[in-house]
Amino acid sequence: METPEYAAHVAVRAATYAIDKPYEYVIPQELLGDILPGMRVRVQFGQGNRRTDGIILDIHPLLRQKNIRYKPIIEVIDSLPVLSENLIKLALWLREQCFCTFFDITKAMLPIGVWHTFDTSYFPKNREMYEQAKMRVADLKCGADIVDCIFNAADAFKNSDLNELFGENNVKKAIKALLDAELVAVSEHMSQRISDKTEKLVRLDVSEVEINAYIQKKKPRPCVVEVLKLLLNLQAATAKELCYFTGVTVAQLNTLKRNGIVSYERAEVYRRPKPEIISPKTEINLNDKQQEIYQQISADIGKNASCALLHGVTGSGKTLIYFKLIEKVISIGKTAILLVPEIALTPQLLEKVYSYFGDRTAIMHSALSEGERYDEWKRIKNGEVDVIVGTRSAVFAPISNIGIIILDEEHEDTYKSSSNPRYHARDAAKFRCVSESALLLLGSATPSVESMYYAKTGKYKLYELQERFNERPLPRVIISDLKKSISVGNGSAIGKELREELAQNIERGEQAILFLNRRGASKYVICDSCDEVPGCPNCSVPLVYHSKNSRLMCHHCGYSEPFVAKCPECGGRLKLVGFGTQKVEKELAELFPGIKTIRMDMDTTSGKASHEQLLNKFRDENIPVLIGTQMITKGLDFENVTLVGVLSADQAVFSESYKANENAFSLITQVVGRAGRGEKEGRAVIQTYLPNNSLIQAASEQDYYRFFNEELILREARGLPPFSNMFSIVVLADNELGAMNACLSIRTKMENALKSEYSELSARILGPTPAVIVKVSNKYRYKLIISVINNKQSRDLISRVLRDFVNDKSNKNLSIVLDVNSIDF
Repeated sequence: METPEYAAHVAVRAATYAIDKPYEYVIPQELLGDILPGMRVRVQFGQGNRRTDGIILDIHPLLRQKNIRYKPIIEVIDSLPVLSENLIKLALWLREQCFCTFFDITKAMLPIGVWHTFDTSYFPKNREMYEQAKMRVADLKCGADIVDCIFNAADAFKNSDLNELFGENNVKKAIKALLDAELVAVSEHMSQRISDKTEKLVRLDVSEVEINAYIQKKKPRPCVVEVLKLLLNLQAATAKELCYFTGVTVAQLNTLKRNGIVSYERAEVYRRPKPEIISPKTEINLNDKQQEIYQQISADIGKNASCALLHGVTGSGKTLIYFKLIEKVISIGKTAILLVPEIALTPQLLEKVYSYFGDRTAIMHSALSEGERYDEWKRIKNGEVDVIVGTRSAVFAPISNIGIIILDEEHEDTYKSSSNPRYHARDAAKFRCVSESALLLLGSATPSVESMYYAKTGKYKLYELQERFNERPLPRVIISDLKKSISVGNGSAIGKELREELAQNIERGEQAILFLNRRGASKYVICDSCDEVPGCPNCSVPLVYHSKNSRLMCHHCGYSEPFVAKCPECGGRLKLVGFGTQKVEKELAELFPGIKTIRMDMDTTSGKASHEQLLNKFRDENIPVLIGTQMITKGLDFENVTLVGVLSADQAVFSESYKANENAFSLITQVVGRAGRGEKEGRAVIQTYLPNNSLIQAASEQDYYRFFNEELILREARGLPPFSNMFSIVVLADNELGAMNACLSIRTKMENALKSEYSELSARILGPTPAVIVKVSNKYRYKLIISVINNKQSRDLISRVLRDFVNDKSNKNLSIVLDVNSIDF
């Protein structure tokens, strides 16, 4: 009886979007017991049999078909799967939703420490075949030289070295010819990108009787005796810990080892990103309304998959409900994921989470070192974690038995990835909750229009907290008309009303937060003679002045140049226009000499743990003013902050994004809510040129439903989410005409398809138009918008257009980007 054959469907890294699909590979009998779905393997791919890695999607009996050549799996990379069955399903689903490859998704799912690098080398199968090898590549450029290198080298010759010497294309052709003729063989060396961290472990090798005998005979120093007593209780401890706690030296430990008392071994240790200060655990005490909502939500935990929206005003105590729900989830043996939109929110929140849930907490966000992210991933995968706190990518954590996923500040755009793969954490969380029969809880003081619409139409359950936790009133809001300030000659960043409120705050020893969503010192510079505005040579944007280094900088491509006060065009004087966080910082120093301020923006928070350090300093040293960009608008909870200043409310209103109104309302409402969260009264000053604007009025009154009802009418009239979806197709080219013509060609093909096989789809095509910023990093960008319901048929149409574009050789020098409900273009 013949031994049955098995095969695996493999997602291959080398497959581009146009050819990405599961490929079938034979599993050799010797590897059959070592392979499971979710493991990575090495395979040959394409006509050139290029070696690449892939991920096993499933294993099944092989039904051989005639005229098909089946390739075998070469080797298994992992001893255990790196993706669970549920994460494989999620990756396959996101691949379709985000128009990307399976490996694009897995790069977002897995930390860099999981990945390996592969060095390919070549060596002759038989050195006596040297002349035959030279004849085989005689017609190829550099062929003879490549053969000389391989046949004359003492060891296998690295592919990377050959590429450097002779060029990648020349090497590829020569190696293919030599491999086809079986004149050379291939060897590979695999190395992990991030190594496991280990420490020296000291292990006790003798009994208590032998220890006492050793002490009697050798009379060691007191610190050595203390080490022996410790090891008697612990059996093993790291050398580092023993030296720290007892004062013993490495030399003294080596003496114990020579005498056979202890032995050394290497033990893996985790790189842990724990908060510096962990407060003692306190009881979670909910007020009557919170308790009522907690009981209603918790009744759904452990049952079927469900989704709920918790709409609570700023300071209403949503976080306490989150913690109580997580407590319930852990008590029934399940796990929890708590997502936050910004790294800046994790320090304060993480301290609270650790105080409640201890060491079985993990943190995941991009500011961790590569080693820390890798070790947190391992802890989670090994089942050592009950609670995960993190930003967007934490939704992919390899945790099992999920009871609840919470998205705090669910309205935030940072939950939507702006690079490939362009997924939304909310969508991924929904999928995971369905897979695990878990509860998805969305929380916000200003829910997204889509989420509130789904709650109002019954798709989500809706819970509301209309009052602050401590029954304190919402901040008193002052709308400051900047037109009046200009009319009396005050053109500074800080208007009259805000200046007066700041003075009162400083006098009382209270703190203030000033929000301006623009870093730098001035928005741009302009010549007072010819009106020339220095722009970025790579992007179609003006350069921003930074006073710290006296340079003009581009916030899109990073270009910078020294600031020169003389206009390069006419020789006139360049003057500064507008203001950013640096200029506000300088202005405050002039208005209130001697006061301390802290600035939080991309320029001051690039270092590791910088968010945490700056916020701790603001709290611990009672710094009078915190100036910052969007990162300070949410999640911060400081009892002594009694004043918030919104320096330019209009900036968020005038944006081309379909979410401009929503984002503006949310930003203003959220930052105003940072004031008066303790016992003291809170105030907020909103500076605007549009004091009667309905959106600004609604935000100042914290009237979410006024905003929601007005915005929903506009969304429905314009066919925007949640009533339809917007597929953005953006073409990037070296010249503007090329980008525009490519978009026109795509539009024509799409219109033809909508008239024929996709005639059932009701779709509107808008464009082509230039992107908001038409040129970025020397690439021109034109876009098409397709307004259509997001279903399988519409995705099939978009996917076909994308594949046709990639396969069209005339588009060789063009790039295409596709996104759904984009916040970028």
